[in-house]
Amino acid sequence: MKINVKLDNFDEELMFKRFNLKVGDKQIVTPIKASYKLNPVSSINEIYKKFDFNKINKCITNEGFERMVNADVKKDMTSGINICLIEYNAFEMPDDKQIEVLSDLQYEHSDIVVTPILSKITRELTEDKLLNSFNTITNKYMEIVETLNHKSIVGIIPSRMPRQFLEPIIKNYKSKNITSFVIDFDGRSVDTNESWIRKLFRLLKDNDLLEESFLYSINANTGKFMKQTNEILAKDFICSGFGID
Repeated sequence: MKINVKLDNFDEELMFKRFNLKVGDKQIVTPIKASYKLNPVSSINEIYKKFDFNKINKCITNEGFERMVNADVKKDMTSGINICLIEYNAFEMPDDKQIEVLSDLQYEHSDIVVTPILSKITRELTEDKLLNSFNTITNKYMEIVETLNHKSIVGIIPSRMPRQFLEPIIKNYKSKNITSFVIDFDGRSVDTNESWIRKLFRLLKDNDLLEESFLYSINANTGKFMKQTNEILAKDFICSGFGID
């Protein structure tokens, strides 16, 4: 099932977009907020699973454990558009077999393929080692997916990635026909680094991707409830004002 994205309206000044997005026989109109099976308030169902070295290797060596992991992911699926997000929660570089496990587990439980979240690598590595590690894992993941693929691939862009690496990451995705992206805010508010967002959107525009890119955000800070206040800013809802669908 490929993503069919049709732009209905785009306000360049306010960065609001309205897309008709179709995945197979499932259709949504953006902007929209995803939800979870336990609180299904929208037709996009988000599933999140975290894997470290030990868990991946156990899937490789223990069929019963791999079957249990599949069942655990499957129970969180709904009849809506399922977006399964896989986080690789380790500092070490995974080998091809380990990346294959992550790819297969996600592919079977997601209507859209999303490259893995690499938050630990993004936080702890720096300079060229960061960019090379990120692109190496991401490219191998996409290569494995493409060996038997009928779904659209969406690329992760970590908000902690230094701006100097945004251009090579976008160009790498574009060279592989990846035109939609998931921005991982890693627990921070969308407006924490506005200049970084502006840089990202300029790159999308320069690469003729802005009006055809479906942008999905994850791990955006929702705002902190204070006992002495009657209301708080719903910071995760301001994503649309930053051009995120």
